[in-house]
Amino acid sequence: MPENDPRLVPDRTCGECSVCCQALWIDEPELKKQPGILCSNCLPGKGCQIYATRPPICRNWHCEWRKMDAFGPEWLPDQSKILIGETTTNIPPQFQQKGLRFDLNGDARDQIAWSPLVFTLFDSIEAGVPVFLSVPAAPGYKGGQVFLNSHVGIASAVAAQDFEGFGLFLVEAVEACIRHPREWVESR
Repeated sequence: MPENDPRLVPDRTCGECSVCCQALWIDEPELKKQPGILCSNCLPGKGCQIYATRPPICRNWHCEWRKMDAFGPEWLPDQSKILIGETTTNIPPQFQQKGLRFDLNGDARDQIAWSPLVFTLFDSIEAGVPVFLSVPAAPGYKGGQVFLNSHVGIASAVAAQDFEGFGLFLVEAVEACIRHPREWVESR
């Protein structure tokens, strides 16, 4: 998605944020980078040093903060430590096939209590948007991820408008992500 793409929120730029340059796992012919390891082309606080000639994988990817007006300035990934991405993988067939993945890149146990995140997750699930919650592992390892919509407790809490119960199930989901067996990610 080029910078002038109409799907991007006008006047919203990455600025000094480079969370995607560290958090994402990229395994493309033109760029290989493990999750949790800063891209070799990125300098902290300065951004991509090859921005004008960056590979298509980087040129075409933007976090949802750049694309969705609903996420205010407090959601900027380097501030919130939450990287939101669009996903179409691992979504069960009974759900719409385009969803959101929330990568908690800070202290996940604290982040899951942040009310803007809790309400956004609740509202998204209630609207039928497939939602994944992810907690990264140590650099180079694949972290844990959970599909929230099909969790029985979460689905019941959303249906009953039970915000307290919903919050408790989110804590449970984060703990499951943290306990997830860590798998070393090798770039091919």
